[in-house]
Amino acid sequence: MATEYISRAWKIYKKNYLSFIASELVMGLIPGLLFFLGFMVFFVSVLPSVDWSLIINTADEAILRQYFTQLFRNPNFLGSVMVGFLGMAVFVIIGFIVALYLSIGQVGMAYESLGGKTKLRTLFNVSGRLGFRWVLTGLLWLLIILISIIPVIIIGVFTLGLGFLALFLLIPIVSLMQPAMVVDDASPIGCFKKAWHAGKKNYLNLFALWLIYFAISAGISFFGAIFSYIPFFGWLFQLGANLFLWLVVCPMMLISFVDYYARNRSGARK
Repeated sequence: MATEYISRAWKIYKKNYLSFIASELVMGLIPGLLFFLGFMVFFVSVLPSVDWSLIINTADEAILRQYFTQLFRNPNFLGSVMVGFLGMAVFVIIGFIVALYLSIGQVGMAYESLGGKTKLRTLFNVSGRLGFRWVLTGLLWLLIILISIIPVIIIGVFTLGLGFLALFLLIPIVSLMQPAMVVDDASPIGCFKKAWHAGKKNYLNLFALWLIYFAISAGISFFGAIFSYIPFFGWLFQLGANLFLWLVVCPMMLISFVDYYARNRSGARK
């Protein structure tokens, strides 16, 4: 039963919650810092070209409209915007690559936790061993998606949406690719093959597991948004809901899908 994986994930999470919270903070802070630096590069490049005293001290909309019209016709300003955008793009791309690199380490922590305790250093150890392979996997599948997106749209339209449904049903299988790479040291293509073989054994169980976590996440987000309208204290409910999703539900999902793969992989003992 899918609920068995969730129950087991909760018990494992309680034993290792400090390590998982630390891993989520690392995953958020390091790429987040790179994104922040990217935006700073953009602003530092663009801000010197803007007359802030004019913008702040002018209340006449016609003058401001004329100023911005001239500003966006200025080749020097447009050049600084382009330089800033390119600099920001570099940092954002690096941030996404770092996030991919570290994410496989979190899966390594989840796999280690199945046997008892896990530590934050496992994140860095597994990322050091498999991080670049997982980045390559992500780039490879991104290329495959870009190449196939037009044929998929055409098939989806001609099948009255059934093609899109088939892709939707693949999402739980895709969630097993990282566990396959960690548990079986699979290659970028091999991790999908192994995920497919593990997922199809008990697909309904896997889909139910994914659907339950999706419903839990959507429900927490919904109630957090509803309670956020409470005067004075609403923002605390919204913050609490977001933190619970980030620091509790996300690690539990990793544990559950790694646990599922470990039990249903080829050669696994029942």
